[in-house]
Amino acid sequence: MYKDTLHLIKFISSKFKHLQVLSATNELHEPHNKVAILSLRCQSLISLKLYKMKRAYCRTIINHCMEIFKSVRTEILNGNTPSSNSPSNSVCSQGSGSNTPPGRNMREDMHTTLSHQNLYFNYLANCHDLWDQADRLVRQGNHTNFFIALDHENGPLTLHSSMYDLLRYVQSGLKKLKSANTTATTTTTTIISGSSASATTNNSVASVGASTTTSTNIKTTSTSTTTINNYSNSVSATTLQSQ
Repeated sequence: MYKDTLHLIKFISSKFKHLQVLSATNELHEPHNKVAILSLRCQSLISLKLYKMKRAYCRTIINHCMEIFKSVRTEILNGNTPSSNSPSNSVCSQGSGSNTPPGRNMREDMHTTLSHQNLYFNYLANCHDLWDQADRLVRQGNHTNFFIALDHENGPLTLHSSMYDLLRYVQSGLKKLKSANTTATTTTTTIISGSSASATTNNSVASVGASTTTSTNIKTTSTSTTTINNYSNSVSATTLQSQ
């Protein structure tokens, strides 16, 4: 369930990634940048959740790896190559014939264990990488005030936050963005109407051009809000099922 949600958020986020602009002065792309930050927070905490769900198993994997490395070291000290023991159970020896150089084989159980370890530890590494990306976007886009306000309203979002805290935080952020977009759209439409009514014949082409550009901007902002709502619903469904 969490894996599916993570993949869905990544897919939806990729659809509006081209609309992000790392500029503090570009008001048109501000909603997209803030949505991207919320998306990264979601991906980070869900990745951490996936790791925590397998944390006990990770301890078992670590102990198993230590036993394997210890046995391999003992074999080497005794003058034996790791590939000389149980060749039928090694990954590289299966179907490779007898031409495989000594010491290049890996026991099948060791390969499986290391694969699992790599998968689960990647969740932990991705969690911190995504969180750092979000922090960097906040600083570069000068969105500190927006997220400070969210922290005051919902409590700060940290790596210790639960899925419920994440859901509440994201929904509050989306609500603020939609409210700001609605206000900006209404104000812009009013300005356009007033400008069009008082425009002269010589300036009519410019007025139409400005109106078209603004309409495109409004449509772009609306698309962003619809997109973030989609993956917000997916996070909501995941949270409700996990409680």
